[in-house]
Amino acid sequence: MASQPYAAIVRGTAYVNDSAVNVVPEKGGQFQDRRPRMEPLEPKVADDGSAKEAKNLSLTARHARNFLDCMRTRELPRCDVEVGHRSTTYALLANIALVTRAQLEWDAQRETITNHAEANHLLHYENRASWKLD
Repeated sequence: MASQPYAAIVRGTAYVNDSAVNVVPEKGGQFQDRRPRMEPLEPKVADDGSAKEAKNLSLTARHARNFLDCMRTRELPRCDVEVGHRSTTYALLANIALVTRAQLEWDAQRETITNHAEANHLLHYENRASWKLD
């Protein structure tokens, strides 16, 4: 797949699943050219991590395989726990902002919401019996 410039990639809607990202092109409006603004894209993840046409691949399975390999080699996984935690924080905060209908202020050092006590409680969930955080 040829490399696409960033501007071409954002002219559509992306549908993401475990093994692929499908980009459906946006079409022009009433007084614009009605042709799609780009070609549809369907890059899939291959064994080597590159974007190639491949079938029946699961990103979850790839992450699990990489994690198990790293246990053997003592290397850092492609998505280290810290990287995964940091990269999902914004989405979790966005969900909490939607639930509370509030603009939230985030202290990344303390990992707390500083301006909304109720929203801060939503950062945690009830643990199963016999498990607790100290």
